[in-house]
Amino acid sequence: MSGLIISLGVCLLAITVFSSLPLFHKHYRHTLSWRKHSIALCLLIIFSLSLYSLIGAAPSLATWKKHYQAHYQVMDHLQQKLSNPKVLDHLKAHLKQHPEEIKGWFYLGELYLFKREYANAEKAFAKVLQLAPNNKRAMMLKAQAKYYQDNAT
Repeated sequence: MSGLIISLGVCLLAITVFSSLPLFHKHYRHTLSWRKHSIALCLLIIFSLSLYSLIGAAPSLATWKKHYQAHYQVMDHLQQKLSNPKVLDHLKAHLKQHPEEIKGWFYLGELYLFKREYANAEKAFAKVLQLAPNNKRAMMLKAQAKYYQDNAT
């Protein structure tokens, strides 16, 4: 339905522009030919957009929607679980006992990113990089934390 509304808007715009151009207006002033061309152009646009919305976009949009709905459901679940302050305390206590555990520092950094504590996230990812200097994901997430920290409003 929204594709049809957009099509009609584009058609009206095309008719307005096409009929107001001096070049076309002089040639078609005394005939109805410019109107026929405008109507044909509008019908072509409506047909193309309708066909695309019925055939071309449906499978890819359904796949995209399904993927991101599942992603956001997982994120909502994580937000509920990670909003518990005991999780952060437990992870910090675990890392005090096992300071060389890369996964723990990685999880801590991700947790801080999730909580928007970018300075702490950057420190956690720096620790990951200290333990595993070639960890590309840690490099990327540390840079992301630095970016968000520098651009926080």
